[in-house]
Amino acid sequence: MLTGRTYYEDGMIPWMHRLLDRLLRVIFGVLLESDISGLENVPSDGPLLVIVNHINFLDAVFATVMLPRDMYLMTKLETFDVPVFNWLIWKYGVFPVRRGEVDRKALRRAIQVLEDGKVLLIAPEGTRSGDGLMQQGRNGIAYVGVKTQVPVLPVAVWGVEGFWKRLAKLRKTRVCMRVGEVFAFRAEEGRPGRSALTGMTREAMYRLAKLLPPEYRGHYGGPQPLVWQHTGEY
Repeated sequence: MLTGRTYYEDGMIPWMHRLLDRLLRVIFGVLLESDISGLENVPSDGPLLVIVNHINFLDAVFATVMLPRDMYLMTKLETFDVPVFNWLIWKYGVFPVRRGEVDRKALRRAIQVLEDGKVLLIAPEGTRSGDGLMQQGRNGIAYVGVKTQVPVLPVAVWGVEGFWKRLAKLRKTRVCMRVGEVFAFRAEEGRPGRSALTGMTREAMYRLAKLLPPEYRGHYGGPQPLVWQHTGEY
């Protein structure tokens, strides 16, 4: 097992990250029918916070592999309980977050990744929906985004909810990914309060929901804000 402090250090080995990406693209080519658009919206360099909806294990991995940037990921701490696998994902650029609490250590690591000019992918819902419907986003993305003032890139993935059933029938799964336009959380004087962070998160989640077909929008399927008060163009 890797130990506490090591989890939050920079474990990524770039060549290993890219090698695994190539391997996963080959595997995805065999198992999936990919429909991807909007890659031109991905900034070619500089820090970037990527937010993705979370249906099952595959959406974040698919986005990480298919987007043309090396990126770090946050995942639940329990993922690191598997020997050997925990070392592999750590070297890939994954670090853990404790679910069900404000994990300040993970938030500091997320901020450090972005301040170092790198790319970080977060699933704001915090847990898998399973059925594809969006759940309420958590305020961690707003806290990290407003703290670093980096561009935020919404990425929607759907179709992955049928993966296991189709795999059992030896059929390919059609997975769609839409990349939206970058935006930014508006900076506020002083430390933003809970209500401001909640407003920022809500707007970010609606921006993400806009990329999904209506039947997937779940918690964000209602009327969208007419005016973005907490987010805007980067």
